[in-house]
Amino acid sequence: MNADWSKIEGAAERWNAEPYFAYVRITPENGEIKVFLLPVTKAKTYGRSFNVKKAELDPSNILFEMKFEQYVPKKQG
Repeated sequence: MNADWSKIEGAAERWNAEPYFAYVRITPENGEIKVFLLPVTKAKTYGRSFNVKKAELDPSNILFEMKFEQYVPKKQG
């Protein structure tokens, strides 16, 4: 994850809020949308090595899952 953490933390201070980072994964072939909400302190430790499977198993992360009818995009050409 590549983010300007200082801007996120600064905004959270101005709003007197707990900063969270959202990671959204959409897989139309599976008919799934997964939204991970991670505390910024933890998101900063993931860096570029964010692992969906590991994040799903971590109880301190918040996970929302939505299901929809599967959709396979048509190939261009």
